[in-house]
Amino acid sequence: MRTITSLFALTLVVLFASSCKKIENPTPIDVIENAGSATITGYAYCQSDLTNAGQELANGAKIIVTIDPTQFPGSNHTSGTLLRYETTVGADGMWSITVPAPDKLITATVWPQEFRRNLIVSATTTFLNEIFDTNPINVSIINGKTDYLDINY
Repeated sequence: MRTITSLFALTLVVLFASSCKKIENPTPIDVIENAGSATITGYAYCQSDLTNAGQELANGAKIIVTIDPTQFPGSNHTSGTLLRYETTVGADGMWSITVPAPDKLITATVWPQEFRRNLIVSATTTFLNEIFDTNPINVSIINGKTDYLDINY
């Protein structure tokens, strides 16, 4: 009986040991999912009324922020697929977005999206549905930091 028990125990040990695999190339943890965050915020303005000297708020405009995931240290992402985040300018002209950010500086690109609005040229002239647009803006971001960026269309 003792021999059978010993033989059974030895068989279990051999089976257990042979079923374990050594991981040669472990996949890195997705550092983007485990990253901290940064906030980019500001006001968006446009010149949609040429009869006054000031600027109007670009409320309702969309803002897109893109980040190249290969900038994250230890990232297993390949270049070509950008991370994309979107927000809308509020009625007060303010916009804000929180995006993933590592503990080292990386670049995010803010893409103000074109939008349409009537353009008042004079008391008697208004161009309907004019397109307002501007260029993308690069911002350096890092975990825990808030960047302020006003956008002028």
